[in-house]
Amino acid sequence: LQVLFNRQGEFVDVKRAFELKGHTSGVLSFCFNQNSSRCATASKDGTWKLFDTEIRYNLGQEAQIIASGDWDVLRNASPETVSVAMSPSGKSFAVGASRHVRIFSALQPEKQFNLSKFCVTFPFLLPHQRSHSVHCRFEANL
Repeated sequence: LQVLFNRQGEFVDVKRAFELKGHTSGVLSFCFNQNSSRCATASKDGTWKLFDTEIRYNLGQEAQIIASGDWDVLRNASPETVSVAMSPSGKSFAVGASRHVRIFSALQPEKQFNLSKFCVTFPFLLPHQRSHSVHCRFEANL
């Protein structure tokens, strides 16, 4: 989305900037890197995608898929267990679902690290929330 303001700094409108096309089912989670040049998504169709979003949407350019992959865990995951996160630098991203996490290099997405054997949830850490998620900042060297 693009939020528009006039020269006096007053809100004018919100417009759709661009679409991330390519999934055949709903997107369960997404995350942009710090400068919004990349976006990682996870979908109920069982795929993850990495998009190049450094585009000139006002000139009609569309976001392009840089990389994608299949992951059966996403097809059967409860939507509330799916999460996508990107490192602050945008060099790596993670897709998590149902106690499984895969970490990818955004520069070479075929490089991945699977954390499914080591992942647990800690619902007692945040007793006031129904979520069983723990959010972490990470920087992976793959």
